[in-house]
Amino acid sequence: MENVSARAHVAVQSGRYGGPLLCLIRCLLALLQVCFGTMAPGADIVFGRGEKWRINRNILVLGFAFMVHFTAFHGTANLQSSVNSDDGAGAFTMAAIYGSLILSNIFLPAVFIKWLGCKWAVAVSFIAYMPFIVAQFWPKLYTLVPAGFMVGLGGGPLWCAKCTYLSVVSEPYAKLSGVPAEVLVVRFFGLFFMFYQMAQIWGNLISSAILSSAIGEVASGNFSSSAPSAAALVVANETGPVDFGATCGANFCSGSAGHVGRVYS
Repeated sequence: MENVSARAHVAVQSGRYGGPLLCLIRCLLALLQVCFGTMAPGADIVFGRGEKWRINRNILVLGFAFMVHFTAFHGTANLQSSVNSDDGAGAFTMAAIYGSLILSNIFLPAVFIKWLGCKWAVAVSFIAYMPFIVAQFWPKLYTLVPAGFMVGLGGGPLWCAKCTYLSVVSEPYAKLSGVPAEVLVVRFFGLFFMFYQMAQIWGNLISSAILSSAIGEVASGNFSSSAPSAAALVVANETGPVDFGATCGANFCSGSAGHVGRVYS
């Protein structure tokens, strides 16, 4: 099809045919472009005046969206094996995430990007992470593992669509700026990952602030059946401050009565 349009274009440029036939060839070329997406040789895509600004804006928005999104994800995923240790729920959840991510990267990205395009593939893949965050409010094995599978299934199209978009927009930006596309791809990826790696910083800072704020606090009137007795609390207060750091955080074992007893002994 490209050879046909090329021959017609050469014939038109050489002036070999008369007026009526020239109009017919032009109509056929326009029809070919509409039906098959072909472009006549030498025809360039015309970009708008604000195209460079629009590309830069989209890359910044994409990076900021990933930063906010993965601040929540990394903040919870980094603590799975420590916080959700009952029945190994946290460890099994992480295994489900990265096991399904392997399959997702093999089978799903091409289909998602073909059907939805890069923008909507990223948006839909973000939704697949949401059940994992919601499951943290009810951290059981039967809620965390299916949510982990959804994260893995959405992760493949998410990352491939992001990489595809950054690679594709480097081509028109190269034509507008005169910078080689290979240089722009590296620049765009560096800008994106600057935002993405900041998610680890904010996620861990938020997790640390939440966990450390509860150290040393004793909620009066809200003890469970495994909480120490009132007499034990009186003894603890008389003997001086309790070192909660020795049994909480990284040193935490379980919520059993024996562990709680050691805290206040």
